[in-house]
Amino acid sequence: MLKAIISLFGAYGIVLTGRKKHAHFHYQLGMDNIYVYGLIYELENLTGVAIEGDWDQLCTPAVLVQCLAERYVPTPSGLPVSDDQVPVMV
Repeated sequence: MLKAIISLFGAYGIVLTGRKKHAHFHYQLGMDNIYVYGLIYELENLTGVAIEGDWDQLCTPAVLVQCLAERYVPTPSGLPVSDDQVPVMV
């Protein structure tokens, strides 16, 4: 999954190594909101993870990847779990 995420960032011209992973989407990478929101949308589709809340706080690639990693629940098949399949502890 990480390879696919890195590839998607690469399609947007964003390298996830070195200092660039901490570069601000708007100020240092020069991205408009529409491109940042498109990236987030594509990452949600790729991983099956819904990123809810204020997307404006996801201002760097590192923060965005960390947010995805915290919410990602892998399955034995390697495919993401949808919200209705997540086991609930009673």
